[in-house]
Amino acid sequence: MATVVKVEFEGWAETTELFKQISNDFGEKDASNIMRSAVRLSMKTVLEKARSLVSKDTGALAASLQVEARKPGKKDFRSKYIFPGDVVIGVVTTASGKVLANKAFKNLKSGGSKFKQIGIKSDARAMTLEFGTGNRAPKPFMRPALESSAAQVTGTLGKSLGVALEKYKAKQAKRLLK
Repeated sequence: MATVVKVEFEGWAETTELFKQISNDFGEKDASNIMRSAVRLSMKTVLEKARSLVSKDTGALAASLQVEARKPGKKDFRSKYIFPGDVVIGVVTTASGKVLANKAFKNLKSGGSKFKQIGIKSDARAMTLEFGTGNRAPKPFMRPALESSAAQVTGTLGKSLGVALEKYKAKQAKRLLK
């Protein structure tokens, strides 16, 4: 069953123009950092919702979830949702093997004290839980987390970009007064 989420942006042309100004005045790196920071902040609601929805046996999967806000790579463009002009994408994903190797997990089913595991190589359970396998029914947690948080994500993104852009405008005004 597909759920349609409709998002409407107001003032996008003005925002895009402001980012061009920031890129011209401070450099593309600053504009990208502002976007990455805003996207990371806005996706935290999805992260928390996904952590609350995922089944918890050891707690490792919930603990391995993280927000990534980055420039899209070659593989990202395979998605129908990523476009060549996209500057930053935000995703909730599992941590890399390097990060997971240092994490400690307890078995929550056994009361949390009988079993402790330090490190895992990868956490491919997210895909099998979300979409299922030939032998296992899907138990989606990422899609419902995103769908239920869509309005909050866009609201937070708009507010954090607004704050960043107001700071930029204030800097510009001070610069012009000098």
